[in-house]
Amino acid sequence: APPTRLEVVDRATGAALSGVEVLGLSGGSYRVGHPQGSRVKSLTAETDSPVTLAASGTFVQKGEVTALVGAQGYAWAKITLDLQAGAERRVELEPGGMLTAKVDGAVPQGADLRLYRIDSSQQISEVRLARTNEVVWDSLLPGDYRVQVELGESYRKSKVLATQSVAVEAGG
Repeated sequence: APPTRLEVVDRATGAALSGVEVLGLSGGSYRVGHPQGSRVKSLTAETDSPVTLAASGTFVQKGEVTALVGAQGYAWAKITLDLQAGAERRVELEPGGMLTAKVDGAVPQGADLRLYRIDSSQQISEVRLARTNEVVWDSLLPGDYRVQVELGESYRKSKVLATQSVAVEAGG
């Protein structure tokens, strides 16, 4: 299969970015927009743009892959690639911000901390609270988010135990 080439640039300036990472999403993680709490597989070592990807490993059979593209200081972008077909593609990234969520007090076993974009209600990330009571998301798109402690599967009607809205700013 021919290689896939990604030109990863700053959306405002068009400048090529360094420290680019491309992560393939696996399992049910295809719908999320941030690697925190997701099952991901690195498709490249951290490198400078342009990035060349070849179909390899588990992604050879799949052909089409949902991936997250990021660079230090920039928000993750979710794209779909066909590694069997190969192509040249431009990915424009926006400066990102950081969000830290800390849950005080006891939470029931099996509770998750979920992050949603308010403008689209899209779930960005899900982290099981049994492992930690503090979660840091870096490289988020600026905008308004909702952080929720939930019990139950996200694709079903889960029980919301706590919710907080927050604004993320670039560089923050």
